[in-house]
Amino acid sequence: MSINLLDLPRFSVNPLDYPLTLRKGLCYSRSYQVELAQRLNDNAENIELNMLSIVTSPEHQEITYKDILPWRQRAVYLRSQGQARAAKRLEKAEALREAKQLDNDEEFQAGYQEFLVSEFDIS
Repeated sequence: MSINLLDLPRFSVNPLDYPLTLRKGLCYSRSYQVELAQRLNDNAENIELNMLSIVTSPEHQEITYKDILPWRQRAVYLRSQGQARAAKRLEKAEALREAKQLDNDEEFQAGYQEFLVSEFDIS
């Protein structure tokens, strides 16, 4: 089910549209139900105004499905959409970013140096 935040449903504010409701021995009056409907309508109006201001903003950029995926899943998604070049660029950029992060990671560097000594030291 999709919700359009620019066109939210509204509730009737006509008291005759609401029956008297019994729930666990409590009776909700029609005036109370109309008051709740009016509050929900007011909130819907505020949400629509906020969403409209976001959508009409010059800096607005739509967030797509691929934008919320982790980069590895995004690369798979791009390939499935026929965008293999974009997936390859993404993988290269992320691999480079991760490599730069590991260059500054002391624990990784210590383990790497230990690996070099244990594998390539011919003593």
